[in-house]
Amino acid sequence: MDDSQPKYLNSPDSPAFNKSLNLFGLHLAARQKPLEYLIIVEGYMDVITLHQFGFPQAVASLGTSLTEEQAKLMRRYASDVYIAYDGDEAGQKAAMRALDILKDAGCKPKVIQFPNNLDPDEVLKQYGP
Repeated sequence: MDDSQPKYLNSPDSPAFNKSLNLFGLHLAARQKPLEYLIIVEGYMDVITLHQFGFPQAVASLGTSLTEEQAKLMRRYASDVYIAYDGDEAGQKAAMRALDILKDAGCKPKVIQFPNNLDPDEVLKQYGP
């Protein structure tokens, strides 16, 4: 609840939950008809804020390590995917890695870059949609 790191602390994978096979918010994004595109972000709060600001197509990869399984899952719902990872160095490196993973899954990815190392949640709160 403060600015300490890490920003998110995910629980370890277990037989009941494997984050590399899931996308946070996909069940909500899938309700959009037609679902023309998905917006992939890093964390839960980014998805929640994007939904609050009118972007119900947002899902989270639960970290910066997009997996082949997650990319294939996204492709089942939409071919166009906007990568909206954080504007910091780690987020931008992860976005570049995600490009190839998404292309290999048959998606048409595009990268959204944010100024001043901001993440999607911060951009929306500072500048609006």
